[in-house]
Amino acid sequence: MPQPVKIGRKERMSYSKIESVLPMPNLIQIQKDSYDWFIKEGLAEVFEDISPIRDYADNLALEFVDHSISNDSKFDQEECKERDATYAAPLKVKVRLVNQESGEVKEQEVFMGDFPIMTEKGTFIYNGAERVVVTQLVRSPGPYYDVSIDKSNNKLFSTTIIPNRGAWLEYETDSNEVLSVRVDRTRKQPVTAILRALAYKSVDDKVESEMRKDPTIKEEDLAKKVRRYKEYRTDMAAMLYEGTNEEIEKIFGINPRLHKSMEKDLTTNYDEGLKEIYRKLRPGEPATFESAYDLIEALFFDAKRYDLAKVGRYKYNKKLGLSNRIANCVLAEDVASPLTGEILAEKDQKVSRILAKEIENAGVEYVFVRSKTEEGAAVKVIGNNFVELRNYISFDPAEKKIPEKVFFPVLKDLLKQKEEMEKGAGKSKKAKEEANEAFASLLVSHKNQLSPKHIILDDVIASVSYLLNLSDGIGNTDDIDHLGNRRLRTVGELLQNQFRIGLARMERVVKERMTIQDIEATTPQVLMNIRPVTAAIKEFFGSSQLSQFMDQTNPLAELTHKRRLSALGPGGLSRERAGFEVRDVHHSHYGRMCPIETPEGPNIGLIGSLTTYGVINEYGFIETPYRKVDKEKGFVTRDIQYLTADEEEQLIIAQANELLDEDSRFLNQKVVARGGLGEINLYPRDEVDYMDVSPRQVVSIATAMIPFLENDDANRALMGSNMQRQAVPLLVADAPIIGTGVEDTAARDSGVVVLARNDGTVQYVDSTRIVVRRDDGGGNDTYKLLKYRRSNQGTCINQKPIVDHGEHITAGEVIADGPSTDQGEIALGRNLFIGFMTWEGYNYEDAVVLNERLLMDDVLTSIHIEEYESEARDTKLGPEEITRDIPNVGEDALKDLDEEGIIRVGAEVDSSDILVGKVT
Repeated sequence: MPQPVKIGRKERMSYSKIESVLPMPNLIQIQKDSYDWFIKEGLAEVFEDISPIRDYADNLALEFVDHSISNDSKFDQEECKERDATYAAPLKVKVRLVNQESGEVKEQEVFMGDFPIMTEKGTFIYNGAERVVVTQLVRSPGPYYDVSIDKSNNKLFSTTIIPNRGAWLEYETDSNEVLSVRVDRTRKQPVTAILRALAYKSVDDKVESEMRKDPTIKEEDLAKKVRRYKEYRTDMAAMLYEGTNEEIEKIFGINPRLHKSMEKDLTTNYDEGLKEIYRKLRPGEPATFESAYDLIEALFFDAKRYDLAKVGRYKYNKKLGLSNRIANCVLAEDVASPLTGEILAEKDQKVSRILAKEIENAGVEYVFVRSKTEEGAAVKVIGNNFVELRNYISFDPAEKKIPEKVFFPVLKDLLKQKEEMEKGAGKSKKAKEEANEAFASLLVSHKNQLSPKHIILDDVIASVSYLLNLSDGIGNTDDIDHLGNRRLRTVGELLQNQFRIGLARMERVVKERMTIQDIEATTPQVLMNIRPVTAAIKEFFGSSQLSQFMDQTNPLAELTHKRRLSALGPGGLSRERAGFEVRDVHHSHYGRMCPIETPEGPNIGLIGSLTTYGVINEYGFIETPYRKVDKEKGFVTRDIQYLTADEEEQLIIAQANELLDEDSRFLNQKVVARGGLGEINLYPRDEVDYMDVSPRQVVSIATAMIPFLENDDANRALMGSNMQRQAVPLLVADAPIIGTGVEDTAARDSGVVVLARNDGTVQYVDSTRIVVRRDDGGGNDTYKLLKYRRSNQGTCINQKPIVDHGEHITAGEVIADGPSTDQGEIALGRNLFIGFMTWEGYNYEDAVVLNERLLMDDVLTSIHIEEYESEARDTKLGPEEITRDIPNVGEDALKDLDEEGIIRVGAEVDSSDILVGKVT
């Protein structure tokens, strides 16, 4: 039965057979949330990473204590557009200069340039023009495993370990079954060389050598010089002490491929391993223990050179952890808890996903399972020793901004300290709460050890173990086009990266000035040169491939531009090198990236659009909402859960149009649903895990505006969704007779309409402003309307009121229409009465016969505003002059120029008419 629904300010009849369970999210939230994160957390992270800056002699330290961006720009948004200025606010940083010798501390607030502010519409005004920073779709940092087949039909496995910033590690097997490694894309060498180079005896030797150089060295200075000095040594990593063959075999077990690598490896211990890697990385330079050790430390353990980022650590833990690897395997030995010694699982038991999680979260380092390719053989699976923190604490780690997965050896040590705290605290409730609070503070202070930002030895061991396990059928290779392996870099992250580049350049200047300036007289202001920082930000907004001149042809073009996902740009793909696979529609795009809306031409598949319900999680992966199915009671709940592409992989998900009865139970015994790898099949209804929230969650906002989309050919739908963005705003907008229900959301979120801020009554209304008296007694709200402004594309921006004097309005209601909107709904064209004629009716190909009334009544008339500039310059031949007195031009051509030689306001001009008279 048709239902009346309110869309915009109109009431329409809805013929939808599917109940709406979730309203569409704000469509530009992706931009606003990301910028807010940058202001609140992103800037602080960069300052934290770079602080303190020390001089080469370690006499001075410059610390960034705090920062603030005020929201008051020098000019408001409209004034910025008129003056060709940037809508920006001052960034001020509190900086502390500490003299290590005298202990003197100088603190100053330093101005670090004007920082562009995002407008309410999710755009930036830069040099007077509205710009949009497009979200970039890039490969996520993490370990990736691949397989290829050689001429003899053998499987060759390879691995690439990609950080967010820093040296890559690549493992590969050749046809002789030798395992090799490439460090930072250099020549390959046996994988045992890198294992030897990272052995812990090298750290102890380095500590010894530093102590010999300076016996008075303090522990904190030693920890700075030897970054791994305080690193926790797990039982597994401690086995690798001298890097001998025996130690490596003890860790990984007897493995033919590892044995062949050892035979090929010319090195036998940590010292030789270090030097061998140094020779490959620095050919021609003499290899000493000191220089080789320092190079490895800088490559993998220096936070400024190697950074996994939050997402990298998350991907490492997900891929290298035990739970995903041993699920559905059969145990070859009992598994015991390292903390209690309790048997968690017995030999010959099949490991379920839940049991695999329990084994991993108990802190088990390795497990023996049965090989899937070799009958009866036991295979050692080594994890990277990270556990879920929430299993060991009573509070939510997210509240304290502690990572969810933490390094178990560090946690074990802190849990011992917690026990001691509880013993000394007493048994009262208050004492226990205080002990818990102290433990939470302890976890926060050890955040970087609990979740290291760099790679650790356990990661390297687990990554080699994963590669060895693949030949036994344990573990999976990765699909790099899967959206579980591709993430979004939103505006906040792009700005953060650019800001980091600027600060790194400034750091070099500060260090140089610290050595030149008089230590006693210098101040933070004198040391800091903000030009590299402001230049980096200017460079990003002015010339980055991802900072684009906003497409403002109509509100839909504006909205789509802000939701665009681009695989191009710095650190992304190039259209010349991108193959077919990366451009193709992938099953993981379902509900995340629109399969329809993409450009035709060279960028096809490289530029896409976020779907209507798609949201971005903290790691930059796209999530889509689903309704949870209660399997016990057998009905579809209203509990909405957001899932990423790889979380969805193991689940069975029904479509939104699957028939339900009044109690939200599936009507059919067998349900059409998507299983693993996006395969669509019939499944028994009691096996279904989730259900889609809406049929339009698959497509973007532009595609969702096409009525009866399911009847269209995909290629024509692609053209239609792109062409809607090219419609120019008409003199009189006309909402479609048949809509799809998203028209009001698109108009509202595009920012072209005026929304009421509070409930109230309209006191005054004319074409330029609306005054509303608020119901809460907070005075009047005044809304100024934009009249005949030029958009970026030269179309006309004109707002007109749609409320009457005395009318009562509610907060969030549309009170004025903008370009291409009608009563709060998007209206891109006109509802014309058309007839299709055959050839006998004198039509030919794409010709259109128009009724003259359409011209007479301005049905399809649009207004375009052009701006022309003319400059009078001083040239070598004398100054140019703007005048009405132009030689060899008749009076008829000058009739509309004023006495200054400039066209008068209100004159009607044709092409090639004179607008400004100028003689040179």
